[in-house]
Amino acid sequence: MTTLRAIIYCRVSSKKQTLNLSLPVQEDQCRAFCKLNGWEVDRIFVERGESAKTANRTELQAALAYLRDQNKRRVNIHVFVVTNVDRFARDAFDHAIIRRHLAGLGVTLRSVSQPIDETPAGKFMEGIFAALSQFDNDIRGGRTRAGMQEALRRGQWIFRPPLGYLADGKSLKLDPERAPLVRFGFERFATGLYTKVQVLEELTMRGLRTRGGGELCPQKWGEMLANRAYISRIVQRSWEIDTAATGLPWSTKTPSGVARASSPRTARSCRRSVTTRTSRSGASSPAATAGTPSPAPGPRASASATPTTIARRRPAAARRTSPGVTWRPSS
Repeated sequence: MTTLRAIIYCRVSSKKQTLNLSLPVQEDQCRAFCKLNGWEVDRIFVERGESAKTANRTELQAALAYLRDQNKRRVNIHVFVVTNVDRFARDAFDHAIIRRHLAGLGVTLRSVSQPIDETPAGKFMEGIFAALSQFDNDIRGGRTRAGMQEALRRGQWIFRPPLGYLADGKSLKLDPERAPLVRFGFERFATGLYTKVQVLEELTMRGLRTRGGGELCPQKWGEMLANRAYISRIVQRSWEIDTAATGLPWSTKTPSGVARASSPRTARSCRRSVTTRTSRSGASSPAATAGTPSPAPGPRASASATPTTIARRRPAAARRTSPGVTWRPSS
């Protein structure tokens, strides 16, 4: 009589769980189950901290590749052993796809703690257990999302810190290395005299780098300018959340011009505000400007250009006033 050969698959969902005894217990139970059924253990695959919500798992894919390789070599592996169906997959669709792939290789799935086999009743029970695994996972995911949404509504930060910030519990703190450069970039862009690319080139020259040590790309810099976390707002549109963040260090220190520099339209509004105040105060007349040094022209302005002439070069539709812009150029 030919002895059936089996492979064992053990899994835990997080790196933290690898520190307890879950993996050794799973392996011992699977070995005992194989011995009870008279199966020879050919190989053991241990997944150390990967979720079963996806089939793209390191050891699972390695196990499938091994089975395909053995099948090509005419070496028969008959059984795929797990302690529980939820160790195999937590998505009913993934379960069915992988199960069909195993069937094409002549391999059956067996669970230590659940009565599944190739009989009609065994297949029916396997389908129920697969659905229960997904149901349990969906319930847990819903609770996790609800907790995250409530934390966001309370102004707590739960995401990866934006560039210029560091994690500080449930809030953020300034990154002493990058925060001054990020602030400089926002203030420079808020003047309306520099394009995104020009500001990024200046920041790169001054040494702003990503956490990985690379240069900031234009796309990432554009995303930063539109990121409302820099004005102490937490926005998650898919959950319809837009609330004030608690404890963000730039909430009272960021100039209002920087706070409104999240789009090119706002930058133009800042420039128009400067133009309006200049003309209203009479700063464009020789008497008003006598003894007052003119700001150095930016890269987009010629030496003889004034804020008024810069604004007049814009289309008429772009010169509509925008209320609430209070940025003022520093003296």
